[in-house]
Amino acid sequence: MSLSKAELESLVESRKVPASWASANVSSAAQVGPKKDWMVQYKNQAADKPRQNLFIFISKEGKVLAVNHEGLKKAHSHDGGPAHSH
Repeated sequence: MSLSKAELESLVESRKVPASWASANVSSAAQVGPKKDWMVQYKNQAADKPRQNLFIFISKEGKVLAVNHEGLKKAHSHDGGPAHSH
């Protein structure tokens, strides 16, 4: 299982995103920024239109850096919840 899919499943299980995200598919993946971190974009047609995309940023070392609907790399914390908006 990919790191991004594991993170997505964790978000669904902890109810930080709706259950419909469990069946979302990757719509794109690219290395971004000067550190060439990975940005993995999931698409969920069942979600509200402004929130149909979920971006998961992962470092080359495999650390989840950010999760949000905007596609912006922001701080991420498992303790305080991911940086994403509902």
